[in-house]
Amino acid sequence: MGPNLLFSVKNTSLSFRAALLEHKNPDTVRGVLEQLPLNSFLTNTVIAGETLQIGTKIVSLKGAHMVERELGGVYCYAPGAQINVCYGKVTETAKVNQFAQVYAEDLDDLRLVGKLVREQTMASANRKIVRISVSLIGGTTEPAIIKQPDVALPSDPNHWRVVKAEIEKSIENNWHDEPDEIRLIRLGVVQSGAGTGGSSYPILVHDKAYLMVDGGGILFRCLKLSTNENITVEVLKTITNSIFFETFDHFVFFGDLGLETLKNLGSRYKAALDSVHTTDEYVELSAPLLLIFNVFHRWINLIFPWHHGAEYPHCTFANIADASKLPTYGDDVAKA
Repeated sequence: MGPNLLFSVKNTSLSFRAALLEHKNPDTVRGVLEQLPLNSFLTNTVIAGETLQIGTKIVSLKGAHMVERELGGVYCYAPGAQINVCYGKVTETAKVNQFAQVYAEDLDDLRLVGKLVREQTMASANRKIVRISVSLIGGTTEPAIIKQPDVALPSDPNHWRVVKAEIEKSIENNWHDEPDEIRLIRLGVVQSGAGTGGSSYPILVHDKAYLMVDGGGILFRCLKLSTNENITVEVLKTITNSIFFETFDHFVFFGDLGLETLKNLGSRYKAALDSVHTTDEYVELSAPLLLIFNVFHRWINLIFPWHHGAEYPHCTFANIADASKLPTYGDDVAKA
C-alpha cells in the first residue's frame, strides 16, 4: 500500500483517513503530496451539498480523473485551489477530479466532521474557524521549514519576479488568521462609503461574487489557456488586461469593497505584466494571484451570512401549483 492521507481536525479528537488513487490520477496526487503537511481551515460548500472545503496552495493545470461525486470521495477543485470531501448528500451534478477515497471504516467519523463544520461555519450566525491538518499517515503535521536559496531579485520594482514575491508574501500573511480587512467587512466598517443606502450587505455580496468569478472563473481559465501551444503570451496578456483592467478596473473596485490589499496587488500585477515575455513567466506571476483571490474568497465564505438561507427554502411544483392566482409585479409606481 502506498502513502495515504490523514485529515485531523485541530482541537478535537476527530480525524479520518483516505487512500490515494496514485494509478488513476498521478498528476493530482503528486501536486497534493508536494503541499504536505497542509494546515488550513474548513468550510462547507453552499451549492454541492454535504461537502467539506479545504483551502490549499495547489495550482493544478494538468490531467484529471473526472468522476461522479460520491460519499467519501476526495477531489481537487482546481479553480478554487481546494481539496473537497463529500460527507453526505450531493446536490451538484458536475463531475469532479477525484484523487483519494476515504476509508470505509472512517465514514462515520467523516460525517461527524461534516456536521461540526456545517454547524460552526454555515448554519449559525456565530462562526468559528475549524482548523485542519492534512498529512501522510505516520507523517508530521507541522509545516516544514524550508529555507529558500538567496536569489537576488531584479532591481526593477515592477519586474514580474519582484511582484510575484510580493503576492506570495501576502498569501502567507493572510493564510491562517482572519485578515484585518475581512474583520472590518464582517463588522460593517466600509471606509470607502460604498453600499447604497448605507448598507454593508452589498459589500459582502459583491466581494463574494467578484472573488469567485475573477479567481476561479477567469484567471484560472487564463492559466489553463497557457497550456495550449496555440495561445501566445501576448494573447494571454491582452486577454488579462482586457478583462481585469480595461473599461472597468476590477482591482480598484475591490478597494471600494474593502479589500485594499487586492487593489494594491492588482496595480502591481498590471505593471508587472509588461516584463512578462513567455507563457511560463505568465504562469509564475499569475498563479500566486489566483491563490490570493482564493485566500480572500474563503475568508468571505466564512463570514457570509449563509444562515439566512433558511428563510429561502426550496419549493416544489406542487407548492406553487396555483401560482397563476398569485399577484405579480406590475408597472404601477406607488404614489408619494
